Amino acid sequence: MESTASFRASVLNAGLPPNATAALRKVERGVKSLNVPQRQSQATPPNTPAKKVGPSSSCSFLGGLLVAEISEQCCTSVQVVTQRQLSRRGMAQECKPSWQCEADGKTPLPTFETQSLSSLCGEPGCLPAVVAAFRSSSLTRSGAQDMSGICTKLASLGGSSADPDQVSQVLTGAGGRTGKGGGGGKTCDGDDCDEDDSACFPGEALSSVQGKGDVPLAQLQIGDKVLAKNQGRLAYEPVLAFLHVISKHSAKPLQFVTVTHVNGAFRASPAHIVFVAAASGGSSWSSKLVGKLEVGDDIFVAEGPGATWDSKPSRVLAIHHSGAQSGMYAPLTSSGTIVVDGVLASNYASSSQQKHLSHTLAHAFFLPVRLYHHLGLAAMLKPMWERLCGSAGASKRWLCHGWAAMVDSETELEELHPYLRVMWQGLKLDYLLPSQ
Repeated sequence: MESTASFRASVLNAGLPPNATAALRKVERGVKSLNVPQRQSQATPPNTPAKKVGPSSSCSFLGGLLVAEISEQCCTSVQVVTQRQLSRRGMAQECKPSWQCEADGKTPLPTFETQSLSSLCGEPGCLPAVVAAFRSSSLTRSGAQDMSGICTKLASLGGSSADPDQVSQVLTGAGGRTGKGGGGGKTCDGDDCDEDDSACFPGEALSSVQGKGDVPLAQLQIGDKVLAKNQGRLAYEPVLAFLHVISKHSAKPLQFVTVTHVNGAFRASPAHIVFVAAASGGSSWSSKLVGKLEVGDDIFVAEGPGATWDSKPSRVLAIHHSGAQSGMYAPLTSSGTIVVDGVLASNYASSSQQKHLSHTLAHAFFLPVRLYHHLGLAAMLKPMWERLCGSAGASKRWLCHGWAAMVDSETELEELHPYLRVMWQGLKLDYLLPSQ
């Protein structure tokens, strides 16, 4: 291809009129004055300087689940950016010596996270390679979309000048906003409430127990018969076990969502599943996470034993966050449902507000646990569980389940059903859930 000078010479030698020659020279000066920007990823946020790309090498990140051929700088950036998610799942390793971390040695400082995310977004080819790695594994494929939009989120916060605390919220999936709500506490509009992973009902919430009336969840016992859905109608069912228990003495913040509706108020964690009436009306319904409820949704109020469970929808009026004072509890029944605060809800919850889980899928997933009880294995092995888990140190034994709700412990106590601990925390099956 001819250079600009030789092209100009050839044009001038062609004998153009003087006015055309002057116009050509003016265009040439204009082109030379242009500042051509460097090519960067479309996802690169403003105020994020481009980084020089070093030689690529194999990088392992996300707890060793993913591997990508990226630069050393990109590798460090993605490891820092994903550290908080690993911490929430108990998979985080100690911070590397070059990292800037908090006193626990595992959590990067917000300012360091902001620098790392800015670096990830500013390095050409870094984010696309990381997203491709997410898509390469069935365990992380559902998170590829969230990762691909992370630089857009950084841009909306101000790029490299973003508030570090807001960046940390983005990296933990906890970013929220205020909106429609009522009463005290933190408000939300049901779409982007702060995420909480307790996945239970607050101990203050009320269950309807046969022969006892309204009983706080904190006082509910295994074997108590609670109002639930049975073959399309409301009936009493025994509590088989507790899927999750967090005592009121826990050091972790215990938050739940209060859903104010026409007939009262319903309380549950944001990731818990509740039933809502279909927009088309009639008897059709679907399941929805409490944190995703919106003003105008219809939830179902329980009228009493024998009543059709979906006969009385109640319109949601307001939604806000509150703090639990009596712990958090997640009882399990045969139907997978329970009436709490007069509203029929699922026993189950998603691992995150960002993961879609229907009641039908969750109920099928817990079939082995229900069979364990229906086949009489729970009753047969009860003496063993009482000896093993009835002692003061029972809370430290991962295979103990449900006994925390039977003891008024004054120590910090959290129990997760062993089936959940193996499937959710061990095998990480929640990675397979689609994002929403």
